[in-house]
Amino acid sequence: MSDAVIAAATVVNTVILGAAAVYARGQVKASRESAETQTRPFVVVDLDFDKEPPLMYLTIENVGRTVASDVLLSFDPPLRSSFDKEGTAAVRDLALLSRPIATLPPGKKYEVLLDVGHQRAGADLDDEYQATIFYDGNPPGAKKPKRYKSTYVLDIGLLWGLEYTVRRGTKDIYEQLKKLTDEARQWAATSGGLLVKSPADTRADHRRSRAAQEERRARQQQETANAETNVVDPLFDNTRRDSD
Repeated sequence: MSDAVIAAATVVNTVILGAAAVYARGQVKASRESAETQTRPFVVVDLDFDKEPPLMYLTIENVGRTVASDVLLSFDPPLRSSFDKEGTAAVRDLALLSRPIATLPPGKKYEVLLDVGHQRAGADLDDEYQATIFYDGNPPGAKKPKRYKSTYVLDIGLLWGLEYTVRRGTKDIYEQLKKLTDEARQWAATSGGLLVKSPADTRADHRRSRAAQEERRARQQQETANAETNVVDPLFDNTRRDSD
């Protein structure tokens, strides 16, 4: 075998080994990233208009599988609300939005009442905000916490013009039952108690009522007949006196 062939084979072998090494390195990196994705924290910032419309909530939730720490938010432009009045704290200055959150466990969700639809619609406020959130996580194999950054666009303008249905929950049912209970107590206090009748009692009352009506009708008919019998014909009475 000539030296040229050996050299060419060596070059090809080297290229194949290099490609295999690059591929293997890529597979290892992808495997690490996949493992990190499955175990890392993942903090999401969103708007919730479905919970209690027309109320608007800003939500902060860790949808990942591990704890997020040192969670910090920023908004561009600065977050504003129709609740921001002179003499009261602005929504953006709430501790949950302006200070780091020490720990945010998996599944933990914070909700901040941001605004009310009809109030905000009449105010001169921005509809779109860019929310940037920073937080630490501990991916597998890492020697120190890793700092993550996520950016979300919060577009309140998408909500304008939407129709909504007011849903009643357990709290509403409880309030209605409480109202009925209070009314029943008032009846008991003013009338000496609440009368409850069974269907059989109601039917018996109807039979007694019909019998009483028939008895009154018969009595009236009898009284009318007696009155007609006791009437004296004046002409007949004068005839008797003349004959005498």
